[in-house]
Amino acid sequence: MKEEQLKELTFDEIRKILIDPFRVLVQEGTWAYICTYGSETIEVIEEVKINKVALNFLVDLAEGQIVFKDKCENIKSDIPNKACFYDIWRHGVYSEQSDYAYDIASTIGLAEAK
Repeated sequence: MKEEQLKELTFDEIRKILIDPFRVLVQEGTWAYICTYGSETIEVIEEVKINKVALNFLVDLAEGQIVFKDKCENIKSDIPNKACFYDIWRHGVYSEQSDYAYDIASTIGLAEAK
């Protein structure tokens, strides 16, 4: 798909994707994809754009362990092997999130109830 035709996500739209238990955001360089989540294979729903400000904020949140970020495997698409996915910190699925990071995530609407 041509880049100018791709939907550009706002951070609020990214937040809605992250809190959806059946979707994750997959990113590879400047490319981004809304993908299914919950089965053994992640499938691309839609290719999208993320502006640099929203992407930098998302990366900062992941570095602070406020949102979860991991290498993306078992993906059914042409996404290169170096892709990563972002999700809210799902308790019981991912490693432990600190109380401090959870409090921040909760404040900005990116936390699952404990």
